[in-house]
Amino acid sequence: MYSFNGKNYSSFPELVNAMAVYWEEGKEFLSGGAFRSQIPASEKSLYSSILYQEKKFRETPGKENLLFLKWILNTGILKDLYWLGNDYGDLDHLCQGMKSGLDPNTRKLLLLMIQEQIFSTFVSNSVKNDTIVSNVKYLERCYNRQESGFSKKDIFLLLYKVLKPSGEFSYDGHCFKSVYELSCYLQGIADHSKGELSAKAAAFFQDDSNLTPDFESWLLTQGFGKELTSWREHFQSGEGNTSSAEDFVHLEDLEKASFQQADQSPDSEEETAAFCESFTKMLEDYPESLQNADIFYGFMKDCFPDKDLLTFLLHTLYKMDILKAIQDANELTELFASRFIRRLEKDFGVQRSLAVQAMYIWCVCYGEKILQKKNFVKMQAAAG
Repeated sequence: MYSFNGKNYSSFPELVNAMAVYWEEGKEFLSGGAFRSQIPASEKSLYSSILYQEKKFRETPGKENLLFLKWILNTGILKDLYWLGNDYGDLDHLCQGMKSGLDPNTRKLLLLMIQEQIFSTFVSNSVKNDTIVSNVKYLERCYNRQESGFSKKDIFLLLYKVLKPSGEFSYDGHCFKSVYELSCYLQGIADHSKGELSAKAAAFFQDDSNLTPDFESWLLTQGFGKELTSWREHFQSGEGNTSSAEDFVHLEDLEKASFQQADQSPDSEEETAAFCESFTKMLEDYPESLQNADIFYGFMKDCFPDKDLLTFLLHTLYKMDILKAIQDANELTELFASRFIRRLEKDFGVQRSLAVQAMYIWCVCYGEKILQKKNFVKMQAAAG
């Protein structure tokens, strides 16, 4: 039981809601010691938290309203956004405003939250989707990065599109549902004419440092936040220019470029064996992971977040129809493996030892363990 502003509240959520509504009284209740004095002795964690908040209030005078807002958000209780006692509505209401136009007060408040990188905290209280929250954090970092060419005027359009993703990207009269589809389409243009590709690449950029909001938000929702970060850092360092747009348009290069900067060695036999065991378990437990290339890539990112190189290699082989090839083969031989190894080397610039390792993993885990095929592909033999 808590006593606040002349009333009793039986639960912590009820108290937090009242403190948000009666903002000035709630701020004083949190900062002045009254809240702490009512916390039961058994609630040591809450007591320590409130004690820390009191210290923050004393150390940063003039920031009381911001500190109070942060505390309210960090409780994770309220779905509506409160500021100075005013209710600005829930996330859906704010998204509608981002789409149709925010009033000046709401716009000012949201910009403050973005600058403080706490809008993502509000989002996380309303959306139980780690990808969406991660994308909002990415946009907050872009907005606040020093000496950045990021187009701040587009922040609300970008936020709206990552908060309400459509899953599709319209370009050149076509509608694409995955980065892989777009990449294949662009590769077809490149095969016909590099000049035509270069001209069409301009449609992805609004200036030297920014993609169009539609394209950037779609890439974010497709899981390319890390690659976009690398690309932005490249441009903002002065190394990039719009004439290299066609390099960016080959979206698969975003993944493989980092693996070609220096020679890399495959994992040791022990590490490869351990990975094979985990990879086989993923295939056994989640057969749906093999439904298509995008789903497979997503499962690899989730199950092996620290194995970017193997994820790229195995995903690339997936897109080469390795599944069908293994299914159709009577047995898996060195000759069978060699044609895929050569393609990785020739088409993607992959070191032979890494190509051998990736092919070995597919043959052992999917061919031998899942499909019970006779497998004669060995890492050492293939490497030779």
